[in-house]
Amino acid sequence: MKNGIIIFIYNFENYIIHKVGANLSISKKWSLPNPNKNLIEHISKKFNISPITAQVITNRGIVEDCEVDEFINPDINQFLDPYELPNMHSGVACIQDNIKNNNKIAVYGDYDVDGITSTYIVYDYLKSLDANVIFYIPNRSDEGYGLNKHAIDYLYSENVKLIITVDVGITAIEEVAYIKSRNMDVVVTDHHTPVDTLPNADAVINPKIPGCMYKNPNLAGVGVAFKLVYALSGLSKQIIDRYCVFACIGTIADMVPLTGENRFIASYGLKLIRQTDNFGLKALIDVSNIDINNIDSGNISFGIAPRLNAAGRIDSAVTSVNLFLSNNCKNAEKLAQILDSNNKLRQIEEQKILEEALEIIEKDRLYEDNVIIVAKQGWHHGIIGIVSSKITEKYYKPSAVISINDDGTGKASGRSISGFSLFDSLNYCSDVLIKFGGHELAAGFSVEEDKIDKFRRKINEYAQCIITEEIATPKLNIDAIIDASQITIELCDELNYLEPYGIGNRTPILGIYNTSVTNVRFHKSGKHAFLSLSASNCSFDSPAFNMADDLKIYSNGDEVDIAGTLNVNTYNGVKTAQFLIRDIKPTDKCRIDIDNLRILFVCIKNFLASNITDFRINELSDYINREYNRRLGRERIKNMLKIFDELNLINFNVKYDCVKISKGDAYHMKCDIEKSDIYKSISEKNYNS
Repeated sequence: MKNGIIIFIYNFENYIIHKVGANLSISKKWSLPNPNKNLIEHISKKFNISPITAQVITNRGIVEDCEVDEFINPDINQFLDPYELPNMHSGVACIQDNIKNNNKIAVYGDYDVDGITSTYIVYDYLKSLDANVIFYIPNRSDEGYGLNKHAIDYLYSENVKLIITVDVGITAIEEVAYIKSRNMDVVVTDHHTPVDTLPNADAVINPKIPGCMYKNPNLAGVGVAFKLVYALSGLSKQIIDRYCVFACIGTIADMVPLTGENRFIASYGLKLIRQTDNFGLKALIDVSNIDINNIDSGNISFGIAPRLNAAGRIDSAVTSVNLFLSNNCKNAEKLAQILDSNNKLRQIEEQKILEEALEIIEKDRLYEDNVIIVAKQGWHHGIIGIVSSKITEKYYKPSAVISINDDGTGKASGRSISGFSLFDSLNYCSDVLIKFGGHELAAGFSVEEDKIDKFRRKINEYAQCIITEEIATPKLNIDAIIDASQITIELCDELNYLEPYGIGNRTPILGIYNTSVTNVRFHKSGKHAFLSLSASNCSFDSPAFNMADDLKIYSNGDEVDIAGTLNVNTYNGVKTAQFLIRDIKPTDKCRIDIDNLRILFVCIKNFLASNITDFRINELSDYINREYNRRLGRERIKNMLKIFDELNLINFNVKYDCVKISKGDAYHMKCDIEKSDIYKSISEKNYNS
């Protein structure tokens, strides 16, 4: 018997661990690139960029010299011929006929940023032609999404002869038929996924129409509207310069892939924003505290877009359109302040609904479902989409938040995860829904209150067949592994060449392996942490925003791998490069010693004695820290559980950080730990040798 190696089983006082789903912190699976070194070296030399930047580019599937050149230097040649879109010829002809006959035209948009910018572009252009034009955006609370008969009746009463939809209409089969029954023309422009039947409009312009050969099927709604105006203008370059700014805002805000044509729209639009003469846009940038000379896609996503969206969520999206139409500074500043105030109200209401939704999810254990469906009466329709996004982010599961009206119907907004199409799942459940529409990752629907439980069962029935462990495990795609010495302003500046970032061209995630924690500090808010680290003879500090809970398990001396992004921090006029942590985990060789193994086995014995057979690893980690003042990370605990399983002390399964254990055949026997191959490979003494 080897001293200190044999583990004996003792009887200890039972401990109870409370299972609280809200404490869930999902471990991400790091996906590392398999770089083509020869290709990276070629691109690095030809385009005079670092191998790291070259690797980031190739990770996006950009490998040919011409593709790399287009990616680094997007230009107008990437702006496709609008007449390649289906039915563009007939749509343009219909609109031109109505302008020629001085018929009243209504531009019918959506209340999100994509719809707002689409409405502005088409309305403003038709107005510049002296067309008899108005615009209409439905009220989110009273009318809901898309075309509706109440709005059609109103427009008919206003003698409208043509309705042009922007960012809506592709699934409005009945509503378009109703428009035609009123002897009005209708041109549908949209980018959402069609159902089996297209609306019987005078023209349906959508890059997602089955059989469409358009090279960019991922245009935003504003992209389609932009192409329509460009076609109406006779392909005038002035139209691109005039409206690309607003197409850029809608494209970035709608989170479509920023590749190809979309990349040109976003890139060129960001350049034009810096010299915009639009009073409303300048006022909005000012109230958002954005430096107009250094504006980027992040400023659009987190500064401009939320304020534009806030109008439709809290009040009316008409305010946002009117902001862009402002013809003087004072009016623009007034409207921008209204949007800013609406955004602050939205944030307060969002937090309230989120807390109530999480309480329901925890109480009813809805987090155990594959798709989380949470409902309550009176939640604000305009905010539930953001709350759904937060829920999906927290649990990494598709979710939908339903606000139940006084009339017994529920309006809902949902968000999904990669690999699970929310639109397809709603289509599967269509027999229990009133209506639905949207994308793979975001959708809306309405449902009768007494059918919510049936809908919950049915969508989870569908998800059971679709969501695999692979889909349910969040991924973190690492673009390159770097050395700590490469955290430089030069590399930060070079990576900025790859802006704008967004879907399809995400901000590069870099990894640094084998760093040592020298200090952990927590912000007074309790949300953020700051790590001091050392690696490769370099010492550096890294912020970890909104990661305080994840970092509580780490202490001085822990060996960790970190993943994150680079940026330039300016303080007192001094610029420094910093590494912003996005994820952290113990190094692959998580150090394990006998004392920690003893403590963990005592905890396991206590759980089994209390009939606790399933728990989450982060709950076990918190328990050990609380009871034994030991900080053991998730990966280290997993490895120790694997050791116990290998020695047949326990039977152990883990799925999405949820652990299920039972007694093994050797549970009551003494055991030689050094018979474990896992222990021998990653034990403390082997780690240090």
